[in-house]
Amino acid sequence: MPHLKLTHTHDDHNDQPQTREPTSPGVGEGASGIDFASAEARRHPRLKLPAMYTLLRARPEGDDRYRWTGYIYDVSEGGLRIELDEQLEPGTPIEVRGVLPGSRGTSFRASGKVVRLHDTEDDFGPFRMGVALHAFKHEADHERLNGYLRGVGKIAA
Repeated sequence: MPHLKLTHTHDDHNDQPQTREPTSPGVGEGASGIDFASAEARRHPRLKLPAMYTLLRARPEGDDRYRWTGYIYDVSEGGLRIELDEQLEPGTPIEVRGVLPGSRGTSFRASGKVVRLHDTEDDFGPFRMGVALHAFKHEADHERLNGYLRGVGKIAA
């Protein structure tokens, strides 16, 4: 199974999810190879994913077709850190379809908005962005994502 990491952080100045790496190798590493790094409480634990084993399709909210393809770097019930070849400005409303790593190919559809850009020094893509999710296409999408996040947590326990 690819190496997964669940991180907990909270930024008091910004209610959006943040990611923090462990301070030393192996911090909180579970028997399954999934890392849990716990620094502070946060609303939604973030699961760090091996991006090359994910798939993300994105489109402007309300469009009929997905325009962009990329990867998911981390995911929680409340947001994603993604990579696309096109930079989307903060505030851009988007719809996403994500496929998560694992033998089941768990997928979900949701809508949200870009809340931040990462690694903005480069003039060329790919671009990493933070997306805050505000709705799932169907309740089943929400349940699949939560089931995936809970399942990974149980494996590591």
